[in-house]
Amino acid sequence: MNEHAGNADTELPTGTKKVLFVSGLCAEPVNGCNTRAFWTIRSLCESGHAVTHAHMRERTNTPKIDALSDEFTSFRCCHLKDLQHSDFDIIWISCLWAVEVIQIALNFVNKVRATNKNIKIITDLSDVLADDYEFRFPPQDPKHKRVAHLESTLLRIADVAIWVSEKERIKGLDRYQLDPEKTMVIPSYHPFHPELASRGFSQRWQHICIAGTTHEHNIRALGVGLNRIWPRILSHLPTSEIHLFGNGTEKINIEPGQIKNLKILGRVNDFQEQLSNYRVHLIPTVSGVGVKTKLLDSLAVGTPVAGTLKSIEGIAFASNQAAFASSSLDEIANRCIRLLSDQSAWEEANAEAVSVASHYADPALFHGKINSALVRIGIA
Repeated sequence: MNEHAGNADTELPTGTKKVLFVSGLCAEPVNGCNTRAFWTIRSLCESGHAVTHAHMRERTNTPKIDALSDEFTSFRCCHLKDLQHSDFDIIWISCLWAVEVIQIALNFVNKVRATNKNIKIITDLSDVLADDYEFRFPPQDPKHKRVAHLESTLLRIADVAIWVSEKERIKGLDRYQLDPEKTMVIPSYHPFHPELASRGFSQRWQHICIAGTTHEHNIRALGVGLNRIWPRILSHLPTSEIHLFGNGTEKINIEPGQIKNLKILGRVNDFQEQLSNYRVHLIPTVSGVGVKTKLLDSLAVGTPVAGTLKSIEGIAFASNQAAFASSSLDEIANRCIRLLSDQSAWEEANAEAVSVASHYADPALFHGKINSALVRIGIA
């Protein structure tokens, strides 16, 4: 861990609030958790707060977040286990995507609350984790009960609980019977790329793209896309290809020739530019803020999305043109076929994608939501 310890001793202006941002970020430098954490931390720093980013895990790779210390002198990074004091005004917990990460966060909060009763706790879970676990694991798996217990405990300790969408917030309220006044929605901020979104139907390939993933359950879900949805599409459009690229592609075990017309491109530096070459992005993965970010990556360059209900739920759209979701693999395949071959249908979906992406690209809206969370706990 590369700790920016020098910023810890910076003399702070009177009235500055100290925020400890605790995250369970992944080892990959570019993913949904890291993206949401970066913009949240940046917003807190821009509001004049002194932010310390404490990683929970040993293996992290967040150069973009670490570099904020060059811009904001009151920002620093450290490992949670190396933290020597707890004289913070706020603990903002984010990116809790697994049982072990929730347990670490809960242990830490209990420890701090034992010595500082007045500290305020904000949890940004993005998704309802217990709901994700029920989708990913068999009903008899003990992980169900454990994750629900840990999530419930953490939410009840928190002064404010945040989700990525209204749909996820309602699921959290229904499952855990929380006080609605202590919950709120902060959609992910995501920059819009109008020059890439303006690429027309004829400028894009009649191919499908599918993004890689780092999580085991989502890697399994990719198999659904490659082995069950893609053959349906290929039977109607035999010259089309499916291109797999992004994080985690090296973990996907596919024998050469096993899947027809598949090209594995691996990691790419220009992820969104790459997405803008395609007429449709297939997202069969099953959970997580990362999935939402892949979705927004596509819409930000005008590329419509088709996927499973679980992969796309949680983000509100005016229609299902930009992001088509279904529990039927045939319906998903048929939507992809139409977007690949019907220019009118594609242009309608592209226009809706641009409209949605413009909404998520409003920095003032995101910044205002972050400040609203602080107002909820009595800190302007």
